[in-house]
Amino acid sequence: MIPYNFTFLSHPKICSGLKALEVIPFELESLNACKPLIITSEKWSRKKLTKTIVKALYDSNIVIGALFDNAPARPSSTIINVLSKLYRERGCDSIVAVGAGSIVNIAKSVNMVVSLKTEILECAATTLSAPLKPFICVPTADCEGGEMAAMATFERFTKKSDYLYPDVIVIDPRITNNATSEEIANCALTSLSHAIEACSIDTPNPINDAYAHTALQLIYQYLPKTIKKPCHNDGSVAIVNAAACADTAFSNAPEGIIHSLASIIVQDTNYKPGTIMGILLRTSLNAKLATKQGIRPELLLALAGIDTYAKTKENERQKVAYDYLIKCIATTSRYIPSTLKKLTISHDKLKEYAKEAAAKNRDYKEKEYAELLAKAWESK
Repeated sequence: MIPYNFTFLSHPKICSGLKALEVIPFELESLNACKPLIITSEKWSRKKLTKTIVKALYDSNIVIGALFDNAPARPSSTIINVLSKLYRERGCDSIVAVGAGSIVNIAKSVNMVVSLKTEILECAATTLSAPLKPFICVPTADCEGGEMAAMATFERFTKKSDYLYPDVIVIDPRITNNATSEEIANCALTSLSHAIEACSIDTPNPINDAYAHTALQLIYQYLPKTIKKPCHNDGSVAIVNAAACADTAFSNAPEGIIHSLASIIVQDTNYKPGTIMGILLRTSLNAKLATKQGIRPELLLALAGIDTYAKTKENERQKVAYDYLIKCIATTSRYIPSTLKKLTISHDKLKEYAKEAAAKNRDYKEKEYAELLAKAWESK
Protein backbone atom coordinates (compact mmCIF):
# COMPACT_ATOMS: atom_id res chain seq x y z
CA MET A 1 0.00 0.00 0.00
CA ILE A 2 1.39 3.39 -1.01
CA PRO A 3 1.44 5.80 1.94
CA TYR A 4 -0.28 9.11 1.35
CA ASN A 5 0.91 11.00 4.43
CA PHE A 6 4.25 12.44 3.39
CA THR A 7 5.95 15.68 2.33
CA PHE A 8 8.53 16.17 -0.38
CA LEU A 9 10.31 19.11 -1.99
CA SER A 10 12.76 19.15 -4.88
CA HIS A 11 13.40 22.77 -5.81
CA PRO A 12 16.35 22.64 -8.24
CA LYS A 13 15.96 22.38 -11.98
CA ILE A 14 18.53 19.89 -13.30
CA CYS A 15 20.10 20.52 -16.70
CA SER A 16 22.32 17.54 -17.54
CA GLY A 17 24.28 16.38 -20.57
CA LEU A 18 26.20 17.66 -23.57
CA LYS A 19 26.40 21.47 -23.88
CA ALA A 20 24.53 21.85 -20.58
CA LEU A 21 26.72 24.86 -19.71
CA GLU A 22 25.23 26.79 -22.60
CA VAL A 23 21.85 26.92 -20.80
CA ILE A 24 23.29 29.03 -17.96
CA PRO A 25 22.52 32.39 -19.67
CA PHE A 26 18.92 31.37 -20.26
CA GLU A 27 18.51 30.08 -16.70
CA LEU A 28 19.98 33.26 -15.21
CA GLU A 29 17.71 35.45 -17.33
CA SER A 30 14.69 33.36 -16.32
CA LEU A 31 15.65 34.16 -12.72
CA ASN A 32 15.86 37.88 -13.59
CA ALA A 33 19.63 37.89 -13.21
CA CYS A 34 22.38 38.96 -15.60
CA LYS A 35 25.53 39.68 -13.55
CA PRO A 36 26.77 36.65 -11.59
CA LEU A 37 29.62 36.25 -9.15
CA ILE A 38 31.42 33.06 -10.24
CA ILE A 39 33.17 31.11 -7.46
CA THR A 40 35.59 28.24 -8.00
CA SER A 41 38.99 27.04 -6.77
CA GLU A 42 42.56 27.35 -8.02
CA LYS A 43 42.54 23.62 -8.78
CA TRP A 44 39.66 23.88 -11.22
CA SER A 45 40.99 27.13 -12.65
CA ARG A 46 44.28 25.39 -13.48
CA LYS A 47 42.28 22.72 -15.30
CA LYS A 48 40.69 25.54 -17.35
CA LEU A 49 37.15 24.99 -16.08
CA THR A 50 36.76 28.73 -15.60
CA LYS A 51 37.66 29.29 -19.26
CA THR A 52 35.06 26.71 -20.22
CA ILE A 53 32.41 28.53 -18.18
CA VAL A 54 33.36 31.94 -19.55
CA LYS A 55 33.29 30.60 -23.11
CA ALA A 56 29.78 29.21 -22.51
CA LEU A 57 28.63 32.75 -21.65
CA TYR A 58 30.23 34.44 -24.69
CA ASP A 59 27.22 34.85 -26.95
CA SER A 60 24.76 36.04 -24.33
CA ASN A 61 23.63 39.10 -22.44
CA ILE A 62 25.27 37.85 -19.26
CA VAL A 63 28.07 40.00 -17.82
CA ILE A 64 30.40 38.36 -15.30
CA GLY A 65 30.37 40.67 -12.30
CA ALA A 66 33.36 38.99 -10.68
CA LEU A 67 35.26 35.72 -10.97
CA PHE A 68 36.90 34.36 -7.81
CA ASP A 69 39.06 31.29 -8.41
CA ASN A 70 40.82 30.85 -5.09
CA ALA A 71 38.19 29.26 -2.84
CA PRO A 72 39.91 27.61 0.17
CA ALA A 73 39.33 24.08 1.45
CA ARG A 74 37.23 25.33 4.37
CA PRO A 75 34.36 27.90 4.22
CA SER A 76 35.64 30.33 6.85
CA SER A 77 33.77 33.48 7.87
CA THR A 78 36.70 35.57 6.56
CA ILE A 79 36.46 34.39 2.96
CA ILE A 80 32.64 34.50 3.07
CA ASN A 81 32.67 38.14 4.19
CA VAL A 82 35.33 39.04 1.60
CA LEU A 83 33.26 37.54 -1.23
CA SER A 84 30.07 39.13 0.08
CA LYS A 85 31.80 42.51 -0.11
CA LEU A 86 33.02 41.72 -3.64
CA TYR A 87 29.47 40.75 -4.63
CA ARG A 88 28.10 44.08 -3.44
CA GLU A 89 30.92 46.23 -4.82
CA ARG A 90 30.65 44.70 -8.31
CA GLY A 91 26.87 45.00 -8.38
CA CYS A 92 26.30 41.27 -8.80
CA ASP A 93 22.78 39.86 -8.74
CA SER A 94 23.41 36.10 -8.68
CA ILE A 95 25.99 33.42 -7.89
CA VAL A 96 27.42 30.56 -9.94
CA ALA A 97 29.49 27.94 -8.07
CA VAL A 98 31.80 25.75 -10.17
CA GLY A 99 32.99 22.80 -8.13
CA ALA A 100 31.94 20.95 -5.01
CA GLY A 101 32.54 20.79 -1.27
CA SER A 102 33.82 24.05 0.17
CA ILE A 103 33.20 25.95 -3.09
CA VAL A 104 29.45 25.34 -2.95
CA ASN A 105 29.24 25.90 0.81
CA ILE A 106 31.03 29.24 0.40
CA ALA A 107 28.65 30.20 -2.42
CA LYS A 108 25.56 29.31 -0.35
CA SER A 109 26.94 31.19 2.65
CA VAL A 110 27.70 34.28 0.58
CA ASN A 111 24.18 34.07 -0.79
CA MET A 112 22.75 34.14 2.74
CA VAL A 113 24.88 37.15 3.69
CA VAL A 114 24.02 39.27 0.63
CA SER A 115 20.35 38.25 0.65
CA LEU A 116 19.79 38.83 4.37
CA LYS A 117 22.20 41.81 4.50
CA THR A 118 23.89 40.54 7.64
CA GLU A 119 27.09 38.81 8.80
CA ILE A 120 27.65 35.11 8.24
CA LEU A 121 27.77 34.11 11.92
CA GLU A 122 24.37 35.72 12.45
CA CYS A 123 22.93 33.51 9.72
CA ALA A 124 23.36 30.43 11.92
CA ALA A 125 20.51 31.55 14.16
CA THR A 126 18.42 33.27 11.48
CA THR A 127 15.38 31.57 9.98
CA LEU A 128 15.28 31.84 6.20
CA SER A 129 11.77 32.91 5.29
CA ALA A 130 12.15 33.96 1.66
CA PRO A 131 14.08 32.92 -1.45
CA LEU A 132 17.71 34.03 -1.66
CA LYS A 133 19.51 35.50 -4.68
CA PRO A 134 19.57 33.28 -7.81
CA PHE A 135 22.10 30.50 -7.38
CA ILE A 136 23.37 28.04 -10.00
CA CYS A 137 25.48 25.05 -9.02
CA VAL A 138 27.84 23.55 -11.62
CA PRO A 139 29.18 20.50 -9.75
CA THR A 140 32.39 18.62 -10.38
CA ALA A 141 32.53 14.89 -9.67
CA ASP A 142 34.27 15.30 -6.31
CA CYS A 143 31.02 16.03 -4.46
CA GLU A 144 31.22 15.57 -0.69
CA GLY A 145 27.48 15.36 -0.06
CA GLY A 146 25.08 18.24 0.56
CA GLU A 147 26.15 20.52 -2.29
CA MET A 148 22.81 20.08 -4.04
CA ALA A 149 20.84 19.60 -0.81
CA ALA A 150 18.85 22.09 1.25
CA MET A 151 21.79 22.81 3.54
CA ALA A 152 25.01 24.80 3.88
CA THR A 153 28.05 24.28 6.09
CA PHE A 154 30.28 27.11 7.30
CA GLU A 155 32.76 27.32 10.16
CA ARG A 156 31.38 24.59 12.47
CA PHE A 157 27.74 25.35 11.68
CA THR A 158 25.32 23.47 9.48
CA LYS A 159 22.32 25.46 8.26
CA LYS A 160 19.27 23.68 6.86
CA SER A 161 16.48 25.37 4.94
CA ASP A 162 14.37 24.73 1.83
CA TYR A 163 15.76 28.01 0.50
CA LEU A 164 19.32 26.63 0.45
CA TYR A 165 18.65 24.37 -2.51
CA PRO A 166 20.35 25.62 -5.70
CA ASP A 167 17.89 27.12 -8.18
CA VAL A 168 19.53 25.27 -11.06
CA ILE A 169 22.00 22.38 -11.20
CA VAL A 170 24.04 22.20 -14.41
CA ILE A 171 25.79 18.87 -15.01
CA ASP A 172 28.12 18.95 -18.01
CA PRO A 173 30.76 16.33 -18.96
CA ARG A 174 33.30 19.09 -19.65
CA ILE A 175 33.12 19.84 -15.92
CA THR A 176 32.48 16.40 -14.42
CA ASN A 177 35.22 14.44 -16.23
CA ASN A 178 38.09 16.16 -14.41
CA ALA A 179 37.91 14.26 -11.10
CA THR A 180 40.31 11.52 -9.98
CA SER A 181 39.37 7.92 -9.23
CA GLU A 182 39.66 8.60 -5.50
CA GLU A 183 37.33 11.61 -5.78
CA ILE A 184 34.83 9.51 -7.76
CA ALA A 185 34.96 6.85 -5.04
CA ASN A 186 34.34 9.38 -2.27
CA CYS A 187 31.48 11.03 -4.16
CA ALA A 188 29.81 7.69 -4.88
CA LEU A 189 30.08 6.44 -1.29
CA THR A 190 28.64 9.66 0.13
CA SER A 191 25.73 9.47 -2.29
CA LEU A 192 25.24 5.76 -1.64
CA SER A 193 25.09 6.36 2.13
CA HIS A 194 22.67 9.28 1.83
CA ALA A 195 20.41 7.37 -0.55
CA ILE A 196 20.27 4.22 1.57
CA GLU A 197 19.60 6.14 4.80
CA ALA A 198 16.93 8.24 3.08
CA CYS A 199 14.92 5.19 2.04
CA SER A 200 15.47 3.25 5.27
CA ILE A 201 13.17 5.35 7.43
CA ASP A 202 10.25 3.77 9.29
CA THR A 203 7.61 5.65 7.30
CA PRO A 204 8.36 5.25 3.57
CA ASN A 205 8.07 8.26 1.28
CA PRO A 206 7.37 6.99 -2.27
CA ILE A 207 8.67 10.10 -4.05
CA ASN A 208 11.80 10.22 -1.94
CA ASP A 209 12.32 6.51 -2.56
CA ALA A 210 12.21 7.19 -6.30
CA TYR A 211 15.07 9.69 -5.99
CA ALA A 212 17.08 7.43 -3.68
CA HIS A 213 16.57 4.40 -5.91
CA THR A 214 17.65 6.38 -8.98
CA ALA A 215 20.86 7.33 -7.18
CA LEU A 216 21.51 3.68 -6.24
CA GLN A 217 20.86 2.49 -9.78
CA LEU A 218 23.20 5.06 -11.35
CA ILE A 219 25.99 4.33 -8.87
CA TYR A 220 25.75 0.55 -9.23
CA GLN A 221 25.68 0.77 -13.04
CA TYR A 222 28.39 3.39 -13.60
CA LEU A 223 30.77 3.32 -10.61
CA PRO A 224 32.90 0.31 -11.69
CA LYS A 225 33.68 1.75 -15.14
CA THR A 226 34.02 5.35 -13.94
CA ILE A 227 36.41 4.58 -11.11
CA LYS A 228 38.68 2.90 -13.67
CA LYS A 229 38.31 5.74 -16.16
CA PRO A 230 37.25 8.97 -14.38
CA CYS A 231 37.31 10.95 -17.64
CA HIS A 232 34.51 8.75 -18.97
CA ASN A 233 31.88 11.34 -19.93
CA ASP A 234 28.75 9.22 -19.44
CA GLY A 235 30.06 7.77 -16.19
CA SER A 236 31.10 11.04 -14.57
CA VAL A 237 27.79 12.67 -15.51
CA ALA A 238 25.91 9.67 -14.08
CA ILE A 239 27.81 9.80 -10.78
CA VAL A 240 27.03 13.52 -10.36
CA ASN A 241 23.38 12.93 -11.27
CA ALA A 242 23.35 10.26 -8.57
CA ALA A 243 24.77 12.82 -6.13
CA ALA A 244 22.00 15.28 -7.06
CA CYS A 245 19.30 12.65 -6.51
CA ALA A 246 20.86 11.47 -3.24
CA ASP A 247 21.11 15.05 -1.96
CA THR A 248 17.43 15.60 -2.68
CA ALA A 249 16.48 12.37 -0.90
CA PHE A 250 18.74 13.32 2.01
CA SER A 251 17.02 16.72 2.26
CA ASN A 252 13.60 15.08 2.57
CA ALA A 253 14.45 12.51 5.24
CA PRO A 254 15.64 12.57 8.85
CA GLU A 255 19.41 12.65 9.26
CA GLY A 256 20.73 9.10 9.51
CA ILE A 257 23.21 7.59 11.92
CA ILE A 258 25.96 7.31 9.28
CA HIS A 259 25.75 10.96 8.26
CA SER A 260 25.65 12.16 11.86
CA LEU A 261 28.75 10.21 12.85
CA ALA A 262 30.64 10.97 9.64
CA SER A 263 30.10 14.73 9.94
CA ILE A 264 31.56 14.68 13.47
CA ILE A 265 34.59 12.64 12.42
CA VAL A 266 35.21 14.72 9.28
CA GLN A 267 35.24 17.95 11.27
CA ASP A 268 37.85 16.51 13.60
CA THR A 269 40.08 14.70 11.10
CA ASN A 270 39.65 16.41 7.70
CA TYR A 271 39.06 13.05 6.01
CA LYS A 272 36.69 13.17 3.06
CA PRO A 273 33.07 12.35 4.03
CA GLY A 274 32.95 9.50 1.53
CA THR A 275 35.89 7.77 3.20
CA ILE A 276 34.18 7.73 6.60
CA MET A 277 30.71 7.01 5.23
CA GLY A 278 31.99 4.12 3.12
CA ILE A 279 33.46 2.41 6.18
CA LEU A 280 30.39 3.06 8.34
CA LEU A 281 28.00 2.03 5.56
CA ARG A 282 29.60 -1.39 5.14
CA THR A 283 29.36 -1.99 8.90
CA SER A 284 25.82 -0.62 9.14
CA LEU A 285 24.55 -2.85 6.31
CA ASN A 286 26.12 -5.90 7.92
CA ALA A 287 24.48 -5.05 11.26
CA LYS A 288 21.07 -4.44 9.66
CA LEU A 289 21.15 -7.76 7.89
CA ALA A 290 21.37 -9.50 11.26
CA THR A 291 18.45 -7.60 12.81
CA LYS A 292 14.68 -7.67 12.46
CA GLN A 293 14.80 -4.26 10.78
CA GLY A 294 16.88 -5.72 7.98
CA ILE A 295 17.49 -4.20 4.56
CA ARG A 296 14.50 -3.14 2.51
CA PRO A 297 14.06 -5.70 -0.30
CA GLU A 298 13.04 -2.88 -2.67
CA LEU A 299 16.72 -1.93 -2.83
CA LEU A 300 17.30 -5.05 -4.91
CA LEU A 301 14.79 -3.75 -7.46
CA ALA A 302 16.69 -0.45 -7.68
CA LEU A 303 20.10 -2.10 -7.96
CA ALA A 304 19.47 -5.15 -10.12
CA GLY A 305 16.32 -4.37 -12.06
CA ILE A 306 12.91 -5.98 -12.33
CA ASP A 307 14.08 -9.29 -13.84
CA THR A 308 16.51 -10.15 -11.02
CA TYR A 309 14.05 -8.90 -8.40
CA ALA A 310 11.25 -11.08 -9.78
CA LYS A 311 13.45 -14.18 -10.06
CA THR A 312 14.75 -13.85 -6.49
CA LYS A 313 12.71 -15.58 -3.77
CA GLU A 314 10.98 -13.13 -1.45
CA ASN A 315 12.82 -14.37 1.64
CA GLU A 316 16.18 -14.00 -0.13
CA ARG A 317 15.80 -10.46 -1.49
CA GLN A 318 17.31 -8.73 1.54
CA LYS A 319 20.46 -10.88 1.41
CA VAL A 320 20.83 -10.47 -2.35
CA ALA A 321 20.36 -6.70 -2.05
CA TYR A 322 23.06 -6.72 0.64
CA ASP A 323 25.41 -8.65 -1.66
CA TYR A 324 24.84 -6.15 -4.47
CA LEU A 325 25.57 -3.21 -2.16
CA ILE A 326 28.74 -4.79 -0.75
CA LYS A 327 29.89 -5.54 -4.30
CA CYS A 328 29.33 -1.88 -5.18
CA ILE A 329 31.28 -0.66 -2.13
CA ALA A 330 34.07 -3.14 -2.90
CA THR A 331 34.84 -1.40 -6.20
CA THR A 332 36.26 1.47 -4.13
CA SER A 333 38.54 -0.72 -1.99
CA ARG A 334 41.70 0.54 -3.70
CA TYR A 335 40.97 4.05 -2.45
CA ILE A 336 38.83 3.57 0.67
CA PRO A 337 39.97 1.42 3.63
CA SER A 338 37.59 -1.16 5.06
CA THR A 339 37.93 -0.16 8.73
CA LEU A 340 38.43 2.95 10.86
CA LYS A 341 41.48 1.25 12.38
CA LYS A 342 43.31 1.64 9.06
CA LEU A 343 42.91 5.42 9.28
CA THR A 344 45.00 7.62 11.56
CA ILE A 345 42.13 7.94 14.04
CA SER A 346 42.79 7.29 17.71
CA HIS A 347 40.60 4.58 19.23
CA ASP A 348 40.25 6.80 22.30
CA LYS A 349 38.32 9.27 20.13
CA LEU A 350 35.45 6.90 19.41
CA LYS A 351 33.66 7.52 22.70
CA GLU A 352 33.92 11.28 22.12
CA TYR A 353 32.51 10.95 18.59
CA ALA A 354 29.56 8.90 19.86
CA LYS A 355 28.80 11.46 22.55
CA GLU A 356 28.95 14.41 20.12
CA ALA A 357 26.78 12.61 17.56
CA ALA A 358 24.17 11.77 20.21
CA ALA A 359 24.03 15.42 21.24
CA LYS A 360 23.62 16.51 17.63
CA ASN A 361 21.07 13.92 16.52
CA ARG A 362 18.86 12.52 19.28
CA ASP A 363 17.11 10.06 16.99
CA TYR A 364 19.78 7.59 18.05
CA LYS A 365 21.22 6.84 21.48
CA GLU A 366 24.88 7.29 22.37
CA LYS A 367 25.08 3.53 22.80
CA GLU A 368 23.96 2.98 19.19
CA TYR A 369 26.60 5.38 17.88
CA ALA A 370 29.25 3.73 20.04
CA GLU A 371 28.30 0.23 18.86
CA LEU A 372 28.50 1.21 15.19
CA LEU A 373 31.90 2.85 15.71
CA ALA A 374 33.21 -0.16 17.62
CA LYS A 375 32.19 -2.51 14.82
CA ALA A 376 33.56 -0.18 12.14
CA TRP A 377 36.90 0.04 13.96
CA GLU A 378 38.05 -3.43 13.02
CA SER A 379 35.23 -5.27 11.29
CA LYS A 380 36.12 -7.09 8.09
